[in-house]
Amino acid sequence: MIVNAPIPSNFQIFSSSTETINWQPSQDFYGTIYAPNATVNMQPNGDFYGMIWADLVDIQPNGVIYVDMDAIDSLDSERDIEKVSWRRVLDE
Repeated sequence: MIVNAPIPSNFQIFSSSTETINWQPSQDFYGTIYAPNATVNMQPNGDFYGMIWADLVDIQPNGVIYVDMDAIDSLDSERDIEKVSWRRVLDE
């Protein structure tokens, strides 16, 4: 799959299913996955840029995870967001 301009909003997956989503891109991943009732298993072969909103997320990149925290405000949900583990990375 080719997505022009590597911007997370250019590639989006929306699912209302409870079926597990398994995704293993062969390079950096730029995208958004919204599957609030599903488990998402992702292992990009590079860095991750974007956001995953799911019932359960298992993400194991071979690089760094970059999350756009402003994108969270664009999704409306009655459920709380739980940050299980994260580290802020800044270029200084």
